[in-house]
Amino acid sequence: FGIVGLITGCLGAIISILSYHHNKIDALNNYFTYDRDIDFIKGRNIANNLKEKIAEDENYYISLVVNTYHHWGLLVKHHQLPFWVFYDKKYGITASGIAIIKNYKKLEHLISERRKDNREYACYFSWLYKKVYNNCNNEEKGYIDNLIKQ
Repeated sequence: FGIVGLITGCLGAIISILSYHHNKIDALNNYFTYDRDIDFIKGRNIANNLKEKIAEDENYYISLVVNTYHHWGLLVKHHQLPFWVFYDKKYGITASGIAIIKNYKKLEHLISERRKDNREYACYFSWLYKKVYNNCNNEEKGYIDNLIKQ
């Protein structure tokens, strides 16, 4: 019985590890699939060209972008989505990381406004922005700042 118990325990551990890796792959697949969503793309375009006053129909798309980045930040924080999607230690900042920083900087004043009513609003978006930005070297930060000014 001891040998059977040992084998069962080892098989359980292997299945658990494989399940964990499978969940990470699912999260990556969902990330890359959703990144091509038409509404999300429209929301990012609105955020990148944000004016002083937001039209009522644009509010939906802005919220979609903020909530999506908040969701991705939550997944990164809890190790379900790998951080290298946004910043790779070998190659530096990725296009997704640049998008996080650009969109956060463009939407920061709106997020601050919403936090007056809900102080936890987009907290994982903020967390992800800080984590990506703090990993950037000065050259990458300068490049991103120039992109934002354009």
